[in-house]
Amino acid sequence: MRAGDQQMLDMHAMLEDLAKKRPVFHSEADLQHAPAREIRTQHRWLEVRLEVPPPGPAMHGHLDIGVRDQSNALLFIEVKYKTARSAHKVREEWFRLRDQSAQDVGRYAFLWDVARLARIAEENAGISGCAVLLSNDSKYWTPSPRREPTNDPAFRLSEGRVVEGELRWRRGPAESAKVQQMYEPITLSGTYTLSWRDYPGTPNYGFRYLLVEVPGLNTV
Repeated sequence: MRAGDQQMLDMHAMLEDLAKKRPVFHSEADLQHAPAREIRTQHRWLEVRLEVPPPGPAMHGHLDIGVRDQSNALLFIEVKYKTARSAHKVREEWFRLRDQSAQDVGRYAFLWDVARLARIAEENAGISGCAVLLSNDSKYWTPSPRREPTNDPAFRLSEGRVVEGELRWRRGPAESAKVQQMYEPITLSGTYTLSWRDYPGTPNYGFRYLLVEVPGLNTV
């Protein structure tokens, strides 16, 4: 794939189709598996794998979903599922969602995914990325109502915000051990405009999603 090429998948269309079958999920792991199954169903010529190691010896961990097409182009997908407390009955199955709170950590983790995908795309020809955040917690897409400064303005995911460059916590790490572990700044190599969409389940359970696509930056 070359710089500016389209993704091999229409991710918005895939999520709209998925919402008709799965309007809500039990957990992030549940959400990770569902898009992989949907992609396999819609596009049988694509190779789809879960928990894929990133290319190159210098990067650690795994990426949630890897999709390879017949030209050997590779799309990595990272997903996040952040919930507010709620309970829903769908086709005789109960979904009891907990209040995850810690929205500042959730915002950081999503943007860290975007930065990681961009770094992989820059360093490896034929690779692009996509980060997806699905949530029923409005604190993720609305501006902060607080008048006093918050610790995470750089990581806000408000509708229409443009994120780029180096993103830092406003002050030293908070009491949370998770925040202390993730105190390092994030550097985004690209510029991304954040746009939320309703996750159109039937019926809608108040979920919205944020999708950030990272195009392949190198020529093959």
